Amino acid sequence: MDLKTMKMMLPMVGMFAISKSGIDLTTTKNIQIVRFAFASGVGTVVLLLAQMYLQLISKKNDEKITVETKEPMTGKVKKEQMTISEYDMSELMKQVKQLCMQTAIMCGVHYKWGTAQPLLFQAVMIPLNLFTHPLFRIHILGEVSDAVKRPFKEDVPGFLKDMQANVEAQQAALNNGNNNETASTPKEIKEAPASSAAASKEKDTPAPAKEAKEAKVVKQSATSSGATKQRKPKSAAEKELADMMLEDD
Repeated sequence: MDLKTMKMMLPMVGMFAISKSGIDLTTTKNIQIVRFAFASGVGTVVLLLAQMYLQLISKKNDEKITVETKEPMTGKVKKEQMTISEYDMSELMKQVKQLCMQTAIMCGVHYKWGTAQPLLFQAVMIPLNLFTHPLFRIHILGEVSDAVKRPFKEDVPGFLKDMQANVEAQQAALNNGNNNETASTPKEIKEAPASSAAASKEKDTPAPAKEAKEAKVVKQSATSSGATKQRKPKSAAEKELADMMLEDD
C-alpha cells in the first residue's frame, strides 16, 4: 500500500478507533482539545509555507521546464514553458489556496453543527498533506530524487490509478470496435444483392417514362387482340367448307 492510499484510509481508521475507544467528543473539555489541535496543525502549515516562500524569493532558479496545464472550461491540455522558480511559486500558491479553503470549510461546519470529528481529522490530514508534498521535500528536507522531479506528478492514490487505467482501456476497446464497424460498412454495401439495385433503379425512373412504358404494353395487348379477331372468320369458312364436303359424300 503506497503512502497516498494510506492517507485516504487514515480518516476511516481514525473514526473507527475513536468509536471503539469510547472517547466522547461532545464534552466541552474534549472539544477544546480538538480545537487546539486543529489550530496547531493549521499554524504549523502556515509557518512552513511562509518559510518556503522566503526561500523561493531568496534563491531563484531560471532553468526552463515545460509544464502541461489543463484549461478548466474546455479541458484541453496546453503546454507552456516557465522557470523552476515560477513553477514552484505557482505550486506554493495552490497550497495556500487549498489551506484557506479547508480551514474556512472546517470552521463553518464546526460553527454550524458543533461537530468535533472533522476538526480532529483535519488537524492530522492538513500537516500530513504538506509533509508529503514535493515542495516540502525539496525546500525543507532537501530531497533530490526522481520522485520530486519537476513538473510534479499528479497526486493520485495507487488504486485510483488502476481504476483509471481500466476505464481508459475499456474506452480504447470501444473506440476500436466502432472503427471496425465503420470500416466494414462499405464492403457490406458492395455485396448487396443486384435485385436491390434494380429495384432502386426502377424506383428512380421518372413518371413520364413509366407512363410511356405502360402505354406500349397496352398497345401490344390491343394488337394481339385484333389479330385474334381477324383469324376467327377464316376458321368459320373452313368449317363451312368441311360441312359441304361431308354432304357431297
